[in-house]
Amino acid sequence: MLKEGLYEELISEKLKVELAVLEDEKYDIFKDKLDVEEARKHLSSYILTIHDLYFMS
Repeated sequence: MLKEGLYEELISEKLKVELAVLEDEKYDIFKDKLDVEEARKHLSSYILTIHDLYFMS
């Protein structure tokens, strides 16, 4: 089984680098900490949106 946490950290670091580049351009990016339950809701909503865009279009 995969060890929890390592992959999220790698993804977070990659996103941090990419967001830093975008922040210097024309994007308005807001970052805030989420609790676990709130993060689950946001992730579920995002996955549903992507699913609908891909499969319903």
